[in-house]
Amino acid sequence: MTGRQLSGTTALVTGASRGFGRATAVALAALGADVVGVARSKRQLNELKSELGHRFTPEVADVSDAGVAHRLLSHYRPQTLVLNAGARPVIGPLQEQTWEAFSTNWNTDAYQVFNFVCEVLTDPLEPGSVVVSVSSAAALRGSPLSGSYAGSKATGAVHKCLWGCRSRTANSRTTVRGRPAGDRPVLQPPLVGEPQGEC
Repeated sequence: MTGRQLSGTTALVTGASRGFGRATAVALAALGADVVGVARSKRQLNELKSELGHRFTPEVADVSDAGVAHRLLSHYRPQTLVLNAGARPVIGPLQEQTWEAFSTNWNTDAYQVFNFVCEVLTDPLEPGSVVVSVSSAAALRGSPLSGSYAGSKATGAVHKCLWGCRSRTANSRTTVRGRPAGDRPVLQPPLVGEPQGEC
């Protein structure tokens, strides 16, 4: 997507208060999109609002809450949806993990993608919309010291595949893309990068 395609559209970015999410929100706003930034930190979202001005709307919310995806998608109807939010994994060997620590990324990262995927399948975005699920190289190579982190990130690719199959069946024209986070910002060309994959 180019600046011309993004200009005047709405983009919704989860995990927008820091890191890749923040950089993505800044890049989308620079390309002319009206950005809705979602995160738990009101202070960091307000700082980003001060930087981006009228192009940025802060939404303080926890994407691991079941109703958040429905509320945000119903209200904003974005043409670009970037699912970036994720919990920091607890690092350590399996025998030193608790189930609560081990399951943190399933209950945040994978759960977020699952909820937003289900919402878009239930009430599709307008034709031509793009959904980006930001992942990690751990989804490809594993990560033995980070509990369920790698598995939760790999699950995002499965969601994307199932979504692609279901979208074609439902005759939807929403593009679903996934990208491992790396050293290249998400919005440098190509906009969301590879892999896209087939079911």
